[in-house]
Amino acid sequence: MTTALVHSRAQLGLSAPAVNVEVHLPTGLPGFTTTGVSGIDLRDRVKSAILNSAFEFPKGRIVVNLGPADLPKSGGRYDLAIAVGILIASEQLPTNAFTQYDLVGELSLFGDVRSIRGGLTCARETTNANRSLICPAANADEFTGSTGLRVKLIAHLDDLKNGLQLPEPQTRRAPQTQREQDPLRQVVGQVRAKRALTIAAAGGHHMLMTGPPGAGKTMLAERLRGLLPTLAATALAEVAEVYSLSGLPAPTHGNPPFRAPHHSASAAAITGGGSPPTPGEITHAHNGVLFLDEMPEFRRDALEALREPLESGSIRIARRGVAIEYPARFQLVAAMNPCPAGLVCKPSNCRCAPEQAERYRNRISAPILDRIDLHIDVEAVPVTTLLKSESANGPDSSEHSGLTTAPTAPPLPTYVGVIERVRQLQFERTGHLNAHLTQSETDVLCHCDPEVQKLLVAAAEHLELSARGFYRALRVARTISDMAQFESTGGSDSPNAAITSAAIAEALSYRALALR
Repeated sequence: MTTALVHSRAQLGLSAPAVNVEVHLPTGLPGFTTTGVSGIDLRDRVKSAILNSAFEFPKGRIVVNLGPADLPKSGGRYDLAIAVGILIASEQLPTNAFTQYDLVGELSLFGDVRSIRGGLTCARETTNANRSLICPAANADEFTGSTGLRVKLIAHLDDLKNGLQLPEPQTRRAPQTQREQDPLRQVVGQVRAKRALTIAAAGGHHMLMTGPPGAGKTMLAERLRGLLPTLAATALAEVAEVYSLSGLPAPTHGNPPFRAPHHSASAAAITGGGSPPTPGEITHAHNGVLFLDEMPEFRRDALEALREPLESGSIRIARRGVAIEYPARFQLVAAMNPCPAGLVCKPSNCRCAPEQAERYRNRISAPILDRIDLHIDVEAVPVTTLLKSESANGPDSSEHSGLTTAPTAPPLPTYVGVIERVRQLQFERTGHLNAHLTQSETDVLCHCDPEVQKLLVAAAEHLELSARGFYRALRVARTISDMAQFESTGGSDSPNAAITSAAIAEALSYRALALR
């Protein structure tokens, strides 16, 4: 036999198109030709790997074609499939042994099979095609929390001498850590900021905190991780695929991703790019949180590139005729100082002229600010309050009861349970959080009584809200009303109850700060 057909998988974003590896050993002078993929280095790797795995490398001519030809193909992920095709064509491996398998893996000169990126995506698409995947054993950790995937692992090319008696990955579920019952315990004061943080966690709303250095903005943002529940199986699988594609370890224990890029990051680092396009920070934050500390210090083009993903939950990157769409359903939490010196709230200490402070705030454009639901002023905590907290060994009960404006608010440690139940209610109602409601869903779920509508219209006209700002304020009010039902009664007897005037007023108070 002088021909062989082996199947492999390319990597195109979060898809893995099928690739046919065709091998022909025609008569002629010795040579090794590849088409459909670049390859002098590929040819040398495959030849050395075959020889160093105690197989024989054919002495005649070798022609390898990877199709389809118009599919972008690069990297060493096809080494294993090419080597197997050569060994089948030269009758060193059984002809029909690999008919139902797709093979991916890079070979070292000594025959070791090295890891590839996107192993989870390959496994998912291969399983969906009712086939099995042979991939590097070095990718085994990616499959720890996955079930139902048809995967075999190979560590060295000579493992194929024993047929396909290859190990399968252990699909054990990662151990779940006990969640902290009081994530905001160490945050002293900041009652309004903590209230806004719980609303953001309950409804998936974007949030911007403005305040002087050392007021606790970064600490509050980091506490959001403890407020969010663990990811559902489907969301966790999406996150794992993104991190597999980037060659990064996925967040452990089912925790949502939390990404905090430095303010010097480029637009490509934030949104993704390169050739072929790779995921950026917003995709790594998918189903989690993107924290932008010192937001005005980020490059203008990096911030403006967030406009579409904040609305659509995805980003489409086009490079050299290749267009790839990545998921980017993240929750934005940002922090900024009120001026370049950070002390505009204390005119006696501030070194900035008023026009300097205004130019600093204007680094964030109005369209970006309009897409942020909750705007909070974070004031510095007085030293006397810090000393009282230290002497009491933690926040006192009066601070706990101030977390929410509701008169029957629960003690602080129960807000984690309220957030989980409110989020569950939203998923049962529409399949997503309130922050992601469509306009038609907003019209149905965010209804108000006639008197409340008058208040809403009057406030919206006074604040000169845009249509986007108006609907975003309504969605925040829906979240506040949902929370109020669980805080007051411990349950939700009417999940679609009309939004109250108190919820509208609170939602608009967070929107008003964006219009200063």
